[in-house]
Parts: sequence; C-alpha cells; structure tokens
Amino acid sequence: MRTNLLPPERRQIEVFGATIKLEFLRQTLGLTALAAVLFFAAAGIQRLRLAGYQHDAASIETKLQENARVRRRIATAARELAQLQRLDEASANARDSGNRVAVEIVKIGNAIPRGVWLETLARTGSDYIVSGGAVGLEAVADTLQSLRAGDSRLAATLVRLDQPQASASSHFTLHVPTEDSIP
Repeated sequence: MRTNLLPPERRQIEVFGATIKLEFLRQTLGLTALAAVLFFAAAGIQRLRLAGYQHDAASIETKLQENARVRRRIATAARELAQLQRLDEASANARDSGNRVAVEIVKIGNAIPRGVWLETLARTGSDYIVSGGAVGLEAVADTLQSLRAGDSRLAATLVRLDQPQASASSHFTLHVPTEDSIP
C-alpha cells in the first residue's frame, strides 16, 4: 500500500474571512479574461466601423458642398436667364410697337455684346442711362464700341465703372444720348 505523505491539495482559500473555492476562482478569472478580450475586440471593431463612417460622412459632406455650389451657380444662371428673357420680351414688344422710343431702346439692346447684361435702362429727358454688368473690362469696352458703331453721332460715354477686387465681373453706368439730344 502506498501512502501519500504530501499534504492534501488545497481546494479553497480564505480571504478576509470568506472562504473561496479555488476552482470557482479559476473559472471566474478565466471568464473575466475572456470577457476582457471580447470587449477589446468589439471596441476595436467598433472603432474601425466608426472610422469608416467618418470617412463616408466626410465624403458625403464634400459632395453636398459641391452640389450646393452647383445649385448656387444654377440659381444665378436662372436669374440671369429670366432677366434676359424679360429684356428679350420687352425688346420684341418694342420692335413690334413701332414707337420711336421703342426703336431707340431696341438699338441700345441690340448693341449689347455677349458677356454683358443690363440691369437698368432709364430715360432722363431725351437721353438714356444704362447700368449693367460685364464679365470683364474688355466687355465694357466692346459695349461702348457697339453703341458708337450703331450710330456715329451717338457718343456713348462711361459714367461709372466698378470692378470689385474679389470678382472678375465689372459693373458700369453709361450715358447714351439720343437723336433728339444731338444738335
């Protein structure tokens, strides 16, 4: 017969007066370690997903900003087109009316080259004050040339010219005499 002279293996410990079985402690520590590993794995996966979502959100925000710029350009073009359509309609009405003033307005309107738009056309006495904008200084010069070429006696003069530094467009005011005001 054999006899084990070693003390029996401890199956429990006492901590602060409480008895804890070693097998229970081993299982608890193992499950805690497993829970920690799963928690950090889930946190890492969530962080990767969040980074992907942030990248997608930044991409969508960039597209939205670009679309907003396009919408603003389209709205500006639509306003300019509506203004040109109103001017064209007024010109057509003036051409059809046969009125001498209408003919003068049509001459001024027909002398406006590409890249120039009219904002106001006001009659003061027998002369006209024309205000508008142009894509650049050359377009303003072309407008003056066109107004002078139509009738050499109509010496259109530049009253005001503004070109904001941040903008490529120019705003101008012209004085256009009519045949009645020429001696």
